[in-house]
Amino acid sequence: MVNNTSLLEQKVNSDESSKIIRPHRTEWLTRVLEMYIWHKLHNVSKNTYDIPISTRIYIQYHNEHRNDKDGIGLFFVPLHANFLETLLIPCVIKEIIEGTIPYSIMDVSRIENNNTLKNLANAVGVFTLKKKSKDTGKIVRDAGLMMMYATESVLSHNGSIIYYGEGTRTETGLTGPFAVAGFQGAINAAGTRPVFAIPVTVMWPYIDEVMNGRTKDYGFKEILDSFKIYHGNVHISFGKPIEIVAPKIIGLSDNEATKINKDYREQLKLQLRNACIDLKRILPEYIHAGGMLRLNPTKGTPINYDALLNNISSLVADLQPYKEKFIGIPIRNLDPEIILERSRLPTDSKLMNEYRIYYNLMDPFLPKNSNIRV
Repeated sequence: MVNNTSLLEQKVNSDESSKIIRPHRTEWLTRVLEMYIWHKLHNVSKNTYDIPISTRIYIQYHNEHRNDKDGIGLFFVPLHANFLETLLIPCVIKEIIEGTIPYSIMDVSRIENNNTLKNLANAVGVFTLKKKSKDTGKIVRDAGLMMMYATESVLSHNGSIIYYGEGTRTETGLTGPFAVAGFQGAINAAGTRPVFAIPVTVMWPYIDEVMNGRTKDYGFKEILDSFKIYHGNVHISFGKPIEIVAPKIIGLSDNEATKINKDYREQLKLQLRNACIDLKRILPEYIHAGGMLRLNPTKGTPINYDALLNNISSLVADLQPYKEKFIGIPIRNLDPEIILERSRLPTDSKLMNEYRIYYNLMDPFLPKNSNIRV
């Protein structure tokens, strides 16, 4: 693993309140666990992939040159809707693209007392840190600095790392603003070698956490239970690589250098966020959810299926400008009954909060005057 003795690392390791635990990856354990997870995920879903040729080339080049002077750093930036993305994305990079399993960062606030799970995560290449105090719910001091350090230390040594741009899973289905820390770490690393960002988006027909509650703590049992659920046709999209270029600040005053760096960082965050949003797709489940929201039945009452089908037809008409984004929906036959039949979601007036989350996942494509936008 990285041996970085910079002042930043010394500051990080001296701050016990927010100390990041650096991984000491055990290659054989990483491989065994990855194969187990890949087998399990394949058993419970049918995956489809959208991977540009240029992205494959960069990932495979990184794998071949990660130990020599011509190496590059890869900064994977996914949107985050489901905890299973933390398992699925590394497996896809390894098994489908023939790359190296990336490092990642995990907030252990919810598994503070599960030392076995934390140690296992550490052994397979996960930086663990505590972002929130379990007692007070407050953000831990310098948590952002820890994430910046982790990102910079991996990328500056030809590594690859997954950094969830929003910082956490979305609670509403809407794409949140992107956090600063990882992007600053990537910019810092780009001053030492070529670094490329790769946007990633995973579209889930069935999200276990949404349907069964996001408040539960996740341990081995919960993860294994999620493997038993049929998640439907999961669609994974990778964007094209975006080069990260460290701003030239030599000879500038501190204020000028800070402003140039901040402006570039904000531009990079927006570019990656827009690239991730552009990778989104529209699944039958999202249209089903939108039809239910437009119906807006009283909780616990029977569903008027004719009205639901009419609402689905109306929503499909609104989405016509984006029909190339449809996945799992026959474009030549946009029959609402077929869309409803292909949806993995149940039709139940008790699930209106859950429907809103699914509906919001296609927020970029919705009419701006929709009366059910959040």
